[in-house]
Amino acid sequence: MPIRRLTSATAGNWPPCLVAEKIMSPIAVNWWSAYAFARFEGKRLPTSLEWEAAARGFDGRLFPWGNEVDLAVVTCADSWSDHPLITYEAWRAELDRGRLGDALPSPVDAHPGNVSPFGMREMAGNVWEWTSTVLDDLNEAVICGGSFDNPYRAVQASSKGTYRRRGASNAVGSRCAEEV
Repeated sequence: MPIRRLTSATAGNWPPCLVAEKIMSPIAVNWWSAYAFARFEGKRLPTSLEWEAAARGFDGRLFPWGNEVDLAVVTCADSWSDHPLITYEAWRAELDRGRLGDALPSPVDAHPGNVSPFGMREMAGNVWEWTSTVLDDLNEAVICGGSFDNPYRAVQASSKGTYRRRGASNAVGSRCAEEV
């Protein structure tokens, strides 16, 4: 069985977004664009299981950096509001007060501590990432990792959701995998 390696979304010829000369994750790309880019680069989108394994490591940690909550190493709604948003109601109240209005993705190197055991950066929070795991009957694909506007409980290494494949959002980006 070949070993698979996940690579940063900014590797290769993908045009990274530059904001104040910071390298950002590519965002607002639909599944088809992410898939086409990966193929163009001779790579592919990881499956949702590969993505989770790369984020959790061999020890099955809750977050790429370990099992402890650490708002200093992740971009999520809690880090924007400076306190835990345990319930949906707490998150909604912060949103309604405008505390999350300035929430945006961070540069991929903004949190040196948000690194998986395999060296993958920003796999928790920041932006959801497309995978090749598809629900054809719904025309949706699995996204992993949570994003800058999700509460902390939604940015664990095992966090998954689904999103329509033709949809694009500033909270969804991509990462490539390749055979080694």
